[in-house]
Amino acid sequence: MDDLSLERKALSLFEAMLDIDEDLRQGWLREQVAGDETLLRRITALNHADHVASMQTGAAMETVEPPPPPDRVGAYRITGVIGSGGMGTVYAAEREEGDFEHSVAIKLIKPGFFSEQLIERFNRERQILAQLNHSHIARLFDGGATPDGQPYIVMERIDGIPLLAWIGAKAPDEKQKLNLFIQICEAAGYAHRNLIVHRDLTPANVLIDQDGQAKLIDFGIARPDGEEAEVIGAAPARAATLTPGYAAPERMSGAAATVLSDVFSAGRMLAEIMPEPRTREIDAIIAKATAEQPEKRYLSMDLFAEDIRLYLSNRPVAAMPDSMPYRFTKWVTRNKTLALLALALAMGATTTTWWWSEAVDARDEAEQRFSEVRGIANFMLFDLYDELEPISGNTKALSRIADEARAYLERLGAADDLDPGLRLEIARGYHRLSTVSGNPEGANLGRREDARKFLDRAIADLEALYRTDPGNADIKTALAEAHYSDAIMRFIADDDNEGAIVSADRSAALFGELMRSGPDKRGHKFSWYRSRLQAAKPFVWIDKGEEGVKRLEQLVAEIRADPAYKAGEPDARLALASTNSELGYTRSWYLSIDSPEDGSSLPPLDEAFEIYDDLFRNGPAELRDDRRLSLIALLFRRSLVLSDMEQHAKALADLEQAEGYAEFIINRDPDDAGAIERRETLYSQKVYVLAALGRNSEAVALARKILDARIARSKAEPGNDGYFRDVVGARQTYAEMLAEAGQLEAGCAAYREAERAWKRLGERIEISAIDQQNSIVPLKQALANCAG
Repeated sequence: MDDLSLERKALSLFEAMLDIDEDLRQGWLREQVAGDETLLRRITALNHADHVASMQTGAAMETVEPPPPPDRVGAYRITGVIGSGGMGTVYAAEREEGDFEHSVAIKLIKPGFFSEQLIERFNRERQILAQLNHSHIARLFDGGATPDGQPYIVMERIDGIPLLAWIGAKAPDEKQKLNLFIQICEAAGYAHRNLIVHRDLTPANVLIDQDGQAKLIDFGIARPDGEEAEVIGAAPARAATLTPGYAAPERMSGAAATVLSDVFSAGRMLAEIMPEPRTREIDAIIAKATAEQPEKRYLSMDLFAEDIRLYLSNRPVAAMPDSMPYRFTKWVTRNKTLALLALALAMGATTTTWWWSEAVDARDEAEQRFSEVRGIANFMLFDLYDELEPISGNTKALSRIADEARAYLERLGAADDLDPGLRLEIARGYHRLSTVSGNPEGANLGRREDARKFLDRAIADLEALYRTDPGNADIKTALAEAHYSDAIMRFIADDDNEGAIVSADRSAALFGELMRSGPDKRGHKFSWYRSRLQAAKPFVWIDKGEEGVKRLEQLVAEIRADPAYKAGEPDARLALASTNSELGYTRSWYLSIDSPEDGSSLPPLDEAFEIYDDLFRNGPAELRDDRRLSLIALLFRRSLVLSDMEQHAKALADLEQAEGYAEFIINRDPDDAGAIERRETLYSQKVYVLAALGRNSEAVALARKILDARIARSKAEPGNDGYFRDVVGARQTYAEMLAEAGQLEAGCAAYREAERAWKRLGERIEISAIDQQNSIVPLKQALANCAG
């Protein structure tokens, strides 16, 4: 078997192997290679990434000889070979057509390797590089395919040499090397903010140009966030294109690439460009970046670079243990003249030394307090959290951010001499901490009890500030936003419908005042709409559906008359879609199935879907996550209406579309508790649709899956009434599915367990009228049938 045939066979088997369960792969592979040890070794090498490098624009070479270069590619004349990698060859080229000339690098995929996966990977690199525009990342100029179908991309040709070779030739000092490394961190951090993980940060993928500037190259194995799980089912195995020595431990064990695995690789790179002996601070920085546990590393490349900057400016670095002697040593290093003066004063006058020390202590304490809340807690909870939250695999790191930010807020709030501005920032911090900890209004960490405690603290502090300064627009805005979050928390998590209405109405009243007199009238108007929408939601659950429908219809009429909606502004369209979604849903609960008006539930939902879908597909990319969540909720609600209309196939299609959106979020970050709960909500409706379609065994299995998950969540927070309510509902659903499937004995036992669960819930909270009608009454009938 020649080299090319070996590569074809190995790649074909490697791709097929990825569809085999990991536990069975070795046995399957032995059968397929039929004793061909050379082939087996090649496939193993592919799997462990020992010999597969993605196509390099700079350094790595492959064992298979590159094919003879073509004379031309598109408008470019080939002038030589730069290098060859696992996917193909990189050529030097010159543009000859048009009124300008320039030198480029062209990547051309190897002939004979035309699997769909390789073509997809090659085209993916074009898409990725096209998104990136950074001074320290090689630029993409062009792309296409040759006449015989070979894909190619035209990239910036870096007139430079690989990082390690440059260091060997130039012998730069510590400062020069670290400043180059900061450039690398900035480039990778920029990619991360664009939802791209590089996956192969090594010195070979950094070139230094003639101006001494770093250029990050080779995004051939990078993937946009979430694409890996959506496109390829066996993500950990297919992510095996790794450089030994630089891949993070979790990647070598099959985990998906994340920001934190890039941080690890960058830490390894720093260790190589800063060989021993090193200062203890550089050792500490490397150790933090390359920590075995991802959550102990720097949480972003920006924080990694910032610690290098602190080191270069003789300031304390985050990687070092914090201590007064360490901080004092760094202060003396930066302030040698002042330190000598202090020493002279200490030798000459004890009282002067005492005064100077007390003054420095007081100044440092004040500066530390304010800088910590503004420079650390706010940064962690707002800027850093928002930056990391959309990037896959960061939930554990986000959990750590929340914990550390909480510690800062508690320490800062302990003083009793805080000015109103700082108190406002702390209250906003607690509100934000509640949101990320467990408020179901968005992605969260699933800590409902913590979320309630933090939100109560925020509202209490904001109410106190509002009483002392009711005309302050910043305080009023913060209080309105906190009450809106409280309304959602009470409605979804606490099962407190009356309290949810009170909080939402309070939020709407505050936003109404701001809308009439505040500086941001337009923004406050949409917040006013949003709070009024939230206030209307709970009425149907307290047997006041008519009031809820009336409020929603009034809101729909106002939004349609709004000039912003008539002008087609996205915010106004979104407001109408959200309100129509709720209107259709509320009508479906309020109106009886045999009511002549029951069909009025579907048109608002259809209109809402059209708006959401258009905004999702054609709106800004940074808002796609929000639109995806809106579509999940809308499709769930429409499926309920379709089920009531006995259009079960359409209902199932809606649920499966929504499930696809939810799976995308979960595959991107398996620890996202909010996404997992949304999927369970979809499952809870899907079981009934499956049963209605006669797919009873699937319905029973899915109902059991929901019940087990909700029991586990409730055990983790036994005091959470909302979680316990979820368990009770899941028990009854499971009983119904068993009975529907003809498993009557097991079904009756499950019904009795559900009855006991409802009684326990009734001892904790008041059972709503909707639950009485739609759950308790059918349960009693089912138990009567069991007894009969």
